[in-house]
Amino acid sequence: MTKVTWSGHPSLLELTWMAFARPLIIQDSTLAPAAEWSPPSWGWTLARIAEGSGYCLHQGATCELHAGDGLMAPHTTRVAIRASQLGLLRLQFCQIQPELLNGLLTVAESQRLKILQGHPSPIFFFKADDLNGRRFARLVE
Repeated sequence: MTKVTWSGHPSLLELTWMAFARPLIIQDSTLAPAAEWSPPSWGWTLARIAEGSGYCLHQGATCELHAGDGLMAPHTTRVAIRASQLGLLRLQFCQIQPELLNGLLTVAESQRLKILQGHPSPIFFFKADDLNGRRFARLVE
């Protein structure tokens, strides 16, 4: 991440830049066997397993994920993705900051995201052959 420095102390601009440096940019992360990844603690995370397999760990429950499967979760949900012990897992993900998307999201869509993040378990899964799974795959190819 690029760090902008205006003086010896972080400014509001610098802290804001650091917090929102990569919204809507698809990033790759490769996890070693049995390694875990947790999303940053801001906004919504949209993640997809590009290669390999693993598990989503959430509130003591485990959901198996294979290549093409994915999830969407807000920062208010503690979630981790663990690679299988049998091999590497390549993860593609992006951060979504609804408050930075004025003009792209309708008011109704923004409100829905705010309401959903207040639900007890607002994590949404998709499979590789679901409509959302196919759309995300097209986006990252």
